[in-house]
Amino acid sequence: MIEKLGISCTPKAHALFDGHAYKQHKRLGGIGDKLEDFIEKGHQYGMRDERRTWNIKNWETMQRSQIRHTRRGNHPEVVKIIERVNTSKTRKLKCLEGGGESLKEEKKRVKKEESQVKRDASRSECTTLFS
Repeated sequence: MIEKLGISCTPKAHALFDGHAYKQHKRLGGIGDKLEDFIEKGHQYGMRDERRTWNIKNWETMQRSQIRHTRRGNHPEVVKIIERVNTSKTRKLKCLEGGGESLKEEKKRVKKEESQVKRDASRSECTTLFS
């Protein structure tokens, strides 16, 4: 299809290099917000459906199964349960609630303070010995 258009690069890149970027910048403020994450997410869902129904030989039966699965996933009750699980499964660290530093950072800080105390004690011993 690209050969029939008579261009040497993909249509998306061709559109960007032929003034489309200028128009997008002028109207919408740039081209950086044209992400394709939602398309990738859709591909992942499609691949998941294909893996789930790979062994169904009849195409119509496979499509019915995929549609039924999609409808179940979009049901308001199911969506509510998914949101509740996603909010409750987030990990909450106790050390972050109080001081704001992680457990690893706290251990590192305590170890540094202990070594500083030991150094100060050994220096004071040395000064008492030589004075």
